[in-house]
Amino acid sequence: MIRMHKEEDIKKLIELENNVLGTSLSEKMYEMALTSEMAYFYVYEENNEILGYISTVFDGEIIEILNFCVRPDMQGKHIGTLLLTNALNELYAKGAHSAILEVRESNVNAINVYLNVGFKKINVRKAYYDNGENALVLQRLFVLGDDIELAYQEEFSKAEFTKEYIKFTDDIQKDKYSNNYYELIDLKAFKKLLKNAHGDFIDFQVKEKNTELFEGFEEEETKLLYTNIYRLDIKAKNIGSVEFVNDSNSAEFYNFMFEDNKRWGVDFARGNAGRYLETFLENPRFKGFVIKEDGKIIGTCHTYIFKDGGKIEDFFLSEDYRRKGYGSVLFKAAVDYLKSEGVKEISLEADEDALELYKRWGFVEVRNNYTYHKELKNNG
Repeated sequence: MIRMHKEEDIKKLIELENNVLGTSLSEKMYEMALTSEMAYFYVYEENNEILGYISTVFDGEIIEILNFCVRPDMQGKHIGTLLLTNALNELYAKGAHSAILEVRESNVNAINVYLNVGFKKINVRKAYYDNGENALVLQRLFVLGDDIELAYQEEFSKAEFTKEYIKFTDDIQKDKYSNNYYELIDLKAFKKLLKNAHGDFIDFQVKEKNTELFEGFEEEETKLLYTNIYRLDIKAKNIGSVEFVNDSNSAEFYNFMFEDNKRWGVDFARGNAGRYLETFLENPRFKGFVIKEDGKIIGTCHTYIFKDGGKIEDFFLSEDYRRKGYGSVLFKAAVDYLKSEGVKEISLEADEDALELYKRWGFVEVRNNYTYHKELKNNG
């Protein structure tokens, strides 16, 4: 279990640090951290024993890692990675843009953990420690969820930026709501945009719920979730078989997507299935996945890579195969692919129904997103 440190932990943590690091934060600093809004000290505990610990200071944007250690007899058991990625996840959700630390040049185990989760060496401080040893300065720059979302959206839509809003327009799929919308920056622009709207529908995306302003609109709420990829713990059964979308199964994929999308109209289904198929076959930033049982496709999802961040999208299973373990198999295959491509963090959007599952796997909730939709044909 990972939890915040308590007063009764302090003497144990000082002893752990001295044994592992040869130095420790002061008892007074531990006590101050209990009430500080900037201090986040986490311990890893099993059977009432503290096996590891990490201390951080967070100013609302930058995480500074102070001390980080795991009991020597428990090293190599993934505890350090869990502690570190837990701190990164929790503070990312609070607004962190980056993390920074100094580490002894000889502390190879710790350095490897840091590098594995995405830290990079940015400097060397000569003779930094009392014994004359150098310190490596390592930094982790987060790929922010908003940056991934914008990059992903611009793969399909043209973005027009103003001080009041971002307008996304898809000239290929003009009937796809999620590719044609306004992201409102200033709510005061709403009335002007609605008055000048033309076409069959209008969609607005905002980060705060506002049923009064959007009276008469359909509301959809989703959650933006995030995790460091090494924080994930997905238990998957040995069922089904997962394949990349490729030339050999492209017709099957198209037909599966078409049949699923027909509820929104035949023309939309043809266009959407064809667009995704073309994207997965031709755009290297995307990778499409299908899961099969008894030789037929029963589910799909796809990934998108931006810098060293990844996004998982359109995670879907046929109704008869839900809650049987096939989803875990498909999702784990997508994660394993992203990991093989060097991706360090993943973001995705989910509705309330799937939230607890993603949290069990290791995701944290960053914020709510709200979409407000209105058909213009029927509403004047």
